[in-house]
Amino acid sequence: MSRRRRHQAPIPVAGSWRSDEPVKEPAAREYRKPTIIELAEAAALTEGVEGLTPNWESTLKAFYALPLTDDDIRRLCNVTHRSKAFWEGRRGGEGTLDADGDLVQPFRELWARVGRRGRKTSTTSLICTYENLYGGHEKYLMAGEFGRVTVLSRDKDGSAILASFLKSYCDALGLEAKRDTIGGAEARELVNIEGTRFHVAIAPPNKRATRGPASPVIVCDEFAHIGTEESESANSDVQVLAAAKPSMAQFPNSKLVVISSPLGEVGLFHATVEANLYDECRESKYEKYRNTKRILAVEGPSWEWGTISEQESHELEPDPEIHAREYGAKPSGTEGVAFVKSEVQFAFKDKPGTWAFGRPCMFIDSSGGGNTFSCAIIRCGLPDKTPQAKKTQTADGTIIVERDERGDIVYEIPTTKRVVRVSPIFGFTGEQIRQAGTDEIVRRVAEEAKAHGCEFVFGDQYGAAFLGPLLRTYGVEFRWFNNTQPSKHESVITLRWLFRDGLFSFESHERMQNDLETYPKKITGARFVYGHPPTRGHHNDYASAIIVLGTVLNGIALGDGMRGMDANGHEFWMQYAPTRYGVSRSVHVPQNNFVRPELQQSN
Repeated sequence: MSRRRRHQAPIPVAGSWRSDEPVKEPAAREYRKPTIIELAEAAALTEGVEGLTPNWESTLKAFYALPLTDDDIRRLCNVTHRSKAFWEGRRGGEGTLDADGDLVQPFRELWARVGRRGRKTSTTSLICTYENLYGGHEKYLMAGEFGRVTVLSRDKDGSAILASFLKSYCDALGLEAKRDTIGGAEARELVNIEGTRFHVAIAPPNKRATRGPASPVIVCDEFAHIGTEESESANSDVQVLAAAKPSMAQFPNSKLVVISSPLGEVGLFHATVEANLYDECRESKYEKYRNTKRILAVEGPSWEWGTISEQESHELEPDPEIHAREYGAKPSGTEGVAFVKSEVQFAFKDKPGTWAFGRPCMFIDSSGGGNTFSCAIIRCGLPDKTPQAKKTQTADGTIIVERDERGDIVYEIPTTKRVVRVSPIFGFTGEQIRQAGTDEIVRRVAEEAKAHGCEFVFGDQYGAAFLGPLLRTYGVEFRWFNNTQPSKHESVITLRWLFRDGLFSFESHERMQNDLETYPKKITGARFVYGHPPTRGHHNDYASAIIVLGTVLNGIALGDGMRGMDANGHEFWMQYAPTRYGVSRSVHVPQNNFVRPELQQSN
């Protein structure tokens, strides 16, 4: 049964710009292509079809380079965090000059990070309908060729909802739309709109679904929640888009629309949104994803984009962290990653104090498949309670001991926390290994270990049969561990305690910090999976060396040495490395690896 129209739509949905028939009557020239805002207003005249909320209306105006009002500019400054000057430059719409003197053009990509119930799906349905009817993509199809508007949706329910919205828009505009449900990997729902050469295919997000017909528009629904490059998914976000984009190549005005509520701080969706908010990219690691002339990124909580109120959202979800992610559109710092980002960042800050350090050891993650051969020298320190004078350095480099008004020396506040110092950190890229050869790289690693007083090098089982004898020829002993997913899980638990208690002290190293912040954690079946799978072209190589440290500590706690420490009870490693499974008890960790010999007791 068709919907009852409140009023006749003011925008014609057929005419010289829609019909395949040649125009015969001069009056037909009065017909014009509507804007997407006008189409939404026309559809909203039908009972049961909701209009755009203010934020979505302003966003679509910006996306299609339509003229902007003062209210639009105010909203866009809020949702994009770009300056008023930027949006003032685009006020006049397409064809005018922006603040840089360039011609204003529609954006080609829209990336929207919006909370749940924020009208994301209904708005993308509107975009699909508009592009199908008025995108002007037909002229780029060959004779007899049909294309499709592709929508990638994670689940069947989401596909059905989106198809229902599409049909509602078509019904509201008086168009015949046939909806079919099919199986297979290529599509779950098909919506065919009368008189068009494009059908709308709603498919699961995989590489097969995006191949085949030409697609002037691709929509990715809830894209933050599909597999990422950091997970084991063969159909990761990067791979899916890499397969999808070639189908858009023949259309000069193609559109990519990627919408989602957030998940964690990993993945292509998070990186692209973060890179294209604000006038300047806030983190250098996202710079490669930035393209402010092509990409429009927006974000905001549910109550600013939908019709749910903030109070209602808190009543639905009282947990602050979950509420911030699901309704506030704030990515979780712990979702999908092994370590808490803020705790990792604290570990790379300078920590004042003095410590008595034990003998250092080197931890490595040997290269495989063209990855980096990463190395980190780690030593553990107990607080040095010897009074230390407070000193300052003048501009000419002179060190001055501080004194109070009576002339007495001012002393530093005594250090009470233990510390795990990670320095230096270095590595060799796959290209360096190919040029120098593995033997030469291992020799350099051994020389570096000896130069810092390391008697032992620790690593995992990969390449152990080759590395062990080779390192031994250069005077360094190699100890390896059979690092499995269960043992990695136990290692991560131990390392998280060290991060949580602020005991790590890393030297400044951007790659190591990024690897630790993004070290992947995924639940697969009944187990945790960490790190990149072997099928990926890269790993978190530097973080993997630190994972070996956690495995060593768990080996210590299993009784492989370090059972006794000093009489004051500074059971450093015993406190932070409780008994875990997954490490062979036969692995020997020398007793004097981590603590000064004079602090040890005989077992």
